[in-house]
Amino acid sequence: MSLKNRQFEFGSFRLDPANRRLLNGQKPLALAPKAFDTLVHLVENSGRLVSREELMKAIWPDSLVEDANLTVNISLLRKTLGDQEDGQPYIETVPRKGYRFNADVKLVDPAPVRLQETGRAEKKPRLRQHWILAAAVGLVSIGLAIGWFLWRPSPRVPQFRQRRLTSFAPETAVSAAAISPDGKLLTYANANGLFIQQVSGGETNALLTPSPDFLISNLGWFPDSAKVLVDGASPNADAPSLWAVSVLGGSTPRKLGDYPPGVISPDGSRIALVGTTNGRPEIQLMRSDGGELRVAVTGGEAESFGSVSWSSGGRRLIFVRLRWDPQLRRNSGSIDFYDLSGGTTGTVLAGADFSGDAVSLPDGQILYSKILSANPSASGGELMRIDTDLRSGRARGEPFVVARWDAPITGLSASADGKRLVLRDLIVQHSVYIGELKDAGKSVSRTSRKTESGVEQFLPSTAVRAAPFALLLRNSRKTERGAKQFLPRMAERAAPFALLNVRRFTFGLGREDFPRAWTPDSRALFIESNRNGNCGIFRQECDRVSDEPFTLGEDDRFSPRVSPGGEWLLYLERPRNWQEPDPVRLMRMPISGGLPQVELTASQFSEWGLRFECPQRAGMPCVLAQRQGNEVVFRSFRPGKGFEPEEEIARHPYDPKNAANWTITPDGSQLAWIKWDANEARIHRIRLRSGRGLHGESEPDVVIAGWSHLHAISWAPGGKGWLAVAQAPASWTLLYVNPQGQAHILSKAASTFAPDLFPSPDGRQLAFPEQGFGSNVWLLENF
Repeated sequence: MSLKNRQFEFGSFRLDPANRRLLNGQKPLALAPKAFDTLVHLVENSGRLVSREELMKAIWPDSLVEDANLTVNISLLRKTLGDQEDGQPYIETVPRKGYRFNADVKLVDPAPVRLQETGRAEKKPRLRQHWILAAAVGLVSIGLAIGWFLWRPSPRVPQFRQRRLTSFAPETAVSAAAISPDGKLLTYANANGLFIQQVSGGETNALLTPSPDFLISNLGWFPDSAKVLVDGASPNADAPSLWAVSVLGGSTPRKLGDYPPGVISPDGSRIALVGTTNGRPEIQLMRSDGGELRVAVTGGEAESFGSVSWSSGGRRLIFVRLRWDPQLRRNSGSIDFYDLSGGTTGTVLAGADFSGDAVSLPDGQILYSKILSANPSASGGELMRIDTDLRSGRARGEPFVVARWDAPITGLSASADGKRLVLRDLIVQHSVYIGELKDAGKSVSRTSRKTESGVEQFLPSTAVRAAPFALLLRNSRKTERGAKQFLPRMAERAAPFALLNVRRFTFGLGREDFPRAWTPDSRALFIESNRNGNCGIFRQECDRVSDEPFTLGEDDRFSPRVSPGGEWLLYLERPRNWQEPDPVRLMRMPISGGLPQVELTASQFSEWGLRFECPQRAGMPCVLAQRQGNEVVFRSFRPGKGFEPEEEIARHPYDPKNAANWTITPDGSQLAWIKWDANEARIHRIRLRSGRGLHGESEPDVVIAGWSHLHAISWAPGGKGWLAVAQAPASWTLLYVNPQGQAHILSKAASTFAPDLFPSPDGRQLAFPEQGFGSNVWLLENF
């Protein structure tokens, strides 16, 4: 057997390195490329301890990557392989050493030959001569046919090709891209603006944008390849807008209206828009000049719509319908179609792990993308294909993999003939940032130079790191000038705080890091992260660049909070196969170190969740919010003692379209919550009084004049007023709100991601997450 074509068998699995396939019986299993390489190296060295250093060098020979990438691969392999028949894992972890593949591995022939037993030949009846002659003639004929088949020139089989069209760093990541109908031109947007590029030669030219700070989220082409459809928003805009931009140059972009992203029909007569109305996703149709707007498809309350694509003849709309499963942290849903002639919808393909992108090709083909795990940035994605019947729109056959990527795939765009496809690889991550909260009277009005210097450091870097479209880099000078003019005026309006010297605190790649709680001495942060493939809790000192795991294991552990008095760290825990209505455990663990203990169990985790908060003041109870039917109930409990005798504090209606964000004062005397409301910004308050249990008394609401779309809230240092985040389509604003409802701006960033807020116990620092991403464009042909 050739070693080049070797295959391995272990348990019910067969591993084929040459063809990069892993089979469980006859069923192929999907693995990210680096996870597959990790498995091959472990199987080839089965029974031997393989150090982490050896694996890192074997899997990433020419790259410098973090150890967490290897941990993620091992976790993915364990989920894929499961356990052996004796209950032992296939991959054993040797602490601080490495890994060992423990299964019995057999080297097998890829094409086993069945050998016949040899023995004494039996005598056969003597054949007549004419039968012998006929057999000889037949054999000669077959030989001639085989010879002709091997000799004749074989038809050329198209070979799949892929090519990178852009090569940008994360600071100038591509936010949107589309290929022209004739397949010759590419238009893309990034931090430097809007551009058009020749696919063959690479020549690139800039296009006009609606405004210098316009954040572009979506691009498409008109059928004549002379204009592109541009959707996005300026940081101060209240809604996204749709524009027609000429690729020939000279003419000013023409605004079609304040519309969400759209896709123009093959004949250029209509535009399909994908947006949300009253919490429900919608697809609307309108004329390409902006007239005759009507609703075509409306989704459910818990649904969202991905991309929309027109069929080649314009008879149908193809779109992805998604339902996020908060328990399993995955999407389920379907690829659906809408028939324009009959006004009916149907399902092409139902399943899970859709990423939200699909594009229709001629001959009824649909290409779509999938994610491979709950942390797609670490596991990659797949480009899939399903064939459909042109008359009914229904699927024909089973979907199959066209290509696999080390990163998630998004932004599918195809030429009119379906021979060229562009897509974007997309690595999204969230990092932790920390800024200093200082007295504005001292930090701003008397030392304006110092404040200006702090803002110069903060705003440009935050704009680049936080903005998912990274378009403030080009306008950083303008942003700096605006901040220099603004902050002294803010000091004159008596804002009590200034946010200065913001710095990045975590430096992972392609992972989700979120701050959740401070240690009582304000010297360290507890961080929730998925860096190891599951959700875990890490602790990092403020004067260090590395952290250490606070909890260990493969179960999900998240939402850490510090108990009153600072003795315990409380957090939620659930197994990876958890599903509603299974209970979730609320755990406690000594901050000084020790074994975790179960505090209490409760269900109804979905959507609203078992959200809980604790005041800083020793001896006070914590508060847990739990959904019960159509209401959200606030209940009190004391760490180590469970729920109080009369634990219910208050109730308010449950709104699945408008989940609330709430907070409790450091001394435990008040509770406040907000809703994401498009019409106003209102803070609801409850005064807490101790007795036989904790009792709540409603206080008058605080309305923040001139603001709406509140996303996050936290009590300000000292418990007087609040820190809040107001969200716009392309920016978020950090506010200080006093008890009278007057708002003062502390900072602003261009981003579609709005953060939660975590002030330190001493009131001197503020931690929050920011979103960043990297993305470039690829061309696929002959797929």
